[in-house]
Amino acid sequence: MVAAVLVAPLAIQGYSAGVANPAATVRRVVSETMLAPVGGLMGRLTERIRISPDGRHIAFVTAAPSGARVYLDGKAGPGPYTLISDPQFSPNSARLAYAATMNDRSPLVLDGVEGSWYDAVSNPLFSPNSARIAYAVFTRMPAPVGRKSQVVIDGSPSAPFEAFTDPYITFSPDSRRVAYVYGATADQAVTVLDGQPVSLPGYDSIVAEFFPNGVAYRARKGGKSFFLLINGREVAGPYRQIGFLTFSPDGKRTAYSMMEDACVVCSQRAVVDGAVGPPYFAVGNKVIFSPDGTRWAYQALKRPYSGVVVLDGREYAQGSDPVFSPDSRRIGFLRQSRTPPGIAAIVDRQEGRPYRLIRQLVFSPDSQHFAYGADRGQNLLLVVDGSERKEYPRAADSTPLVIPTFSPDSRHVLYIAPVGNDHAVVVDENEGNRYDKIMSKIVFDSPTRFHYIARKISGFYLVEEDLVEIDH
Repeated sequence: MVAAVLVAPLAIQGYSAGVANPAATVRRVVSETMLAPVGGLMGRLTERIRISPDGRHIAFVTAAPSGARVYLDGKAGPGPYTLISDPQFSPNSARLAYAATMNDRSPLVLDGVEGSWYDAVSNPLFSPNSARIAYAVFTRMPAPVGRKSQVVIDGSPSAPFEAFTDPYITFSPDSRRVAYVYGATADQAVTVLDGQPVSLPGYDSIVAEFFPNGVAYRARKGGKSFFLLINGREVAGPYRQIGFLTFSPDGKRTAYSMMEDACVVCSQRAVVDGAVGPPYFAVGNKVIFSPDGTRWAYQALKRPYSGVVVLDGREYAQGSDPVFSPDSRRIGFLRQSRTPPGIAAIVDRQEGRPYRLIRQLVFSPDSQHFAYGADRGQNLLLVVDGSERKEYPRAADSTPLVIPTFSPDSRHVLYIAPVGNDHAVVVDENEGNRYDKIMSKIVFDSPTRFHYIARKISGFYLVEEDLVEIDH
């Protein structure tokens, strides 16, 4: 497809909130490449649209009287089918898979090729390296069995088993190992690891979870208390409950939430490296580790609607949603403000203005700057280092808050803004070309080059932009 090259009619000053080289002027050189024309599909295009992780491919589902079909970058896949699940891209963006149904039978469609047909097929899971794929399949059986389940890994189905719940499948970080967990009964979990059922003497209801340095297990003894085992060795318990498990980036540190085994009025606690934290009404979804693994934080509730951020084992401040900077030295989070009412962002204990909503507090790659999208009610805006950028009126109540993206060199901040009924990518404080909708996130290819997928009335386009610096 032919790319149209455009020179955006604007000059951009690097934003002045402490960013390097603020006097630099750049122009935006824009090219558009048609990915998928939609003129012949008007009226059949659904809202089920998926963008690849690298932001360069688009898959969408169409619906017509003859049936549904998936299109990848404008090329039709097999079908039509009665039903199609949401298409799934592999992590490297090179593969696409989805389950389909026709006449009450289902195949998995992988890379445009139908697999074996079953009574039902689950959504697929790609391995982290994208080379492997696993999914569950089901076969109807006469009562009282109901159905038999199998897990298909790299095209090979497991032995059939009866399951109270659908299997939960996971790959190891290096993609070499695969496990699945299913409920054999309402209160009995079974883990199959690398094709073999896991058996730990003295334990039952075993649930496995991979981490960079091996396998962690949550398991019970005697059908009651829960214990945590790392690579087969018991490290904690007994507990009434074990919640999330998280690991530091290097896999050397372990964190989880738990509820003590012998409690009348039960509370939740976080445990990091075996050190038990204070009791709370509830502990948040997970502990987050800093990028260098030396610090950690989580959110907790002292009582309903009273949240605190716990940093390195101590209560840091009232708030929620903590995030570390890339250099691990700074922390930001959100706080409910009463006077005036709203939500405020706090970075390094400095509180910003309250807004109706705040979305996606992020730090720049060099950790020197931060930004977030804010909702002032009728208007949306970006806040950078505490300074407000231009406000954009909402086109509709469903218009999402802006999400900031820093350039790799931290010199520019970008976001997608609603401009009337259109959308545009804003670089620093200057709007780019307008499109009916921008479908993907903004992805940088280098400090001065980025791309995204946008929609015009004629179709979906891959838009690539270069920031060309002009010396004075």
